[in-house]
Amino acid sequence: MSAFTAMDIIPVILQIVVLIPVIRQSGKWMEDENNGLLPVFFTFAMEAFLLCNVYYVIHGILRPGSRLPFAADEIAECALIFMLAAGMETIRKEKKLNISALVFSVVFTGLNMALWIIWSGEWMQDIIFGLPYIYILYLLICGISDTGCFESKERKMSAVVLIVIELLWLLSTRFSGSFLTAFSWVIYVFMYLYEGWLFGKCFAKGKGEKGEKLYPPLAFFLWAILISFSSDGIFYAVSQIIIVLALPLMLHALKKELYPDDLC
Repeated sequence: MSAFTAMDIIPVILQIVVLIPVIRQSGKWMEDENNGLLPVFFTFAMEAFLLCNVYYVIHGILRPGSRLPFAADEIAECALIFMLAAGMETIRKEKKLNISALVFSVVFTGLNMALWIIWSGEWMQDIIFGLPYIYILYLLICGISDTGCFESKERKMSAVVLIVIELLWLLSTRFSGSFLTAFSWVIYVFMYLYEGWLFGKCFAKGKGEKGEKLYPPLAFFLWAILISFSSDGIFYAVSQIIIVLALPLMLHALKKELYPDDLC
């Protein structure tokens, strides 16, 4: 196994190692009928993510350096997104349509899909597997807005930062050579600074609203996944390590949601 392949799959193996106890614990909470469907969807989401990672590792070992085909890992990834979204639906307070959240979700995901198509050239695949991100992003924004876990100015700042990052990536497609490398590093700095801010929000004191502890770790997790789609080499490995960190954060947030009086 080459050093490049090892750097690519070792963080994913770490995710598998962490996912096993995460699934085991959330599965126990799933058995408590008083907890409703939230831990059920979370457990299924983590199981789908586990299958996605197992496929990725096997492919990386058997066919290092080659692109993954249209196959099981993308189907499992879609299952992950839909299961997390279904979990958010169970704790969503306000069911009416949020137009601004929907518009942002469509625009932001559309920019991402455009980038994926430019980078990969796979129109149908990138569109089909990009659409679920509109749904989960919409629910995430609605939940963040409803619970107030991000203040209004923080939500506006996030919207501006995310759109600017995507536009910078689109602009980068016009460059090449050493200038492209330097320009990409600047974008990565913005991406990881925002991820660091999301990490800090995972520990912010809340207002006691239902679901408010879950949304920041979910945003932290989702942004790490999107970073990985824009990365290769060392930046891809870093994004995968961040995902490793996000998994126990989401599990702990789930515990806070299910057992607010038992946080030991």
